[in-house]
Amino acid sequence: MPDWNYCLTARRARTGSTNPIAPKASPAATPSPCTACTPQQNHTALVAPNIAESNKVLCHTLLQIRQLATKMSSLTEKVVATLSEEIRRGALRPGDRIPTEVAMMKQLSVSRSVVREAISRLQAANIVETRHGIGTFVLAPAAEKPMQLAAADLSSMLDVMAIIEFRIDVEAAAAALAASRRTEQHLKQIRAALARFESELERGSTDTLAHDIEFHLQIARASGNRYFFDVLSQLGRSVSPRTRLGSAEIAELDQIEVLRNVLGEHLLIYRAIERQDADDARAAMRMHLSNSRERLRRAHELTKVGA
Repeated sequence: MPDWNYCLTARRARTGSTNPIAPKASPAATPSPCTACTPQQNHTALVAPNIAESNKVLCHTLLQIRQLATKMSSLTEKVVATLSEEIRRGALRPGDRIPTEVAMMKQLSVSRSVVREAISRLQAANIVETRHGIGTFVLAPAAEKPMQLAAADLSSMLDVMAIIEFRIDVEAAAAALAASRRTEQHLKQIRAALARFESELERGSTDTLAHDIEFHLQIARASGNRYFFDVLSQLGRSVSPRTRLGSAEIAELDQIEVLRNVLGEHLLIYRAIERQDADDARAAMRMHLSNSRERLRRAHELTKVGA
């Protein structure tokens, strides 16, 4: 006859249960971190050996793939930048064949797949074209039609106001970037435009438009983003509120007084850029162009009243 007390005691120690037909309890799977991950990428793996090990292998593989993709993208950008710079400075001209894949692999210490990806990006940007069996050649830049605003495009006051609204956001951003990125040379050019504007006023002249436009262009240049400069250059004189005022409207204004206000606003912008205060530069440019819009509206209203 078996000793049931002994059997039950032994079973409790072994399974945690006194039920003679209960299955043996399995240890609960507890979460543990995956050692193949970085803290930012960590996931929870089960300690069950087969699952945990499988997860670790999978995670490590995915991590390697991600790192390889990042490295390839960086190397591709390096090849694109190198070829683009050679084209920009004229070392490679339109019609020239770029170096072969093998030559670029050796020169830049990259793989063939990196070179091919870089060429694909340049092809997508219409900078080069590949002629099968011959090579890859630099394309001539496409003829671009500059963005221009004819007088007919600004036939109403609403059109002019819309252009000023456009300038408010664009030039406020350019001024903020200029404050952050300007060099001493940039500052010198902005100051020179400001000084020429002031010099005209001191002589009693209102011929300041060219200096006004130059002031804004130099700030756009100092932003370090060529698109600000390109857009303002292409818009040209047509975006200045003063070019949109007729002789009757001008007669209603004290031009010298208005230009003194403009000069003061320019000075606030310049000082913010000089001390590299991006927030103040943005606010000063926004205030200046908003004031320009208000001056234009007021002059227009005066002529309507006098009509």
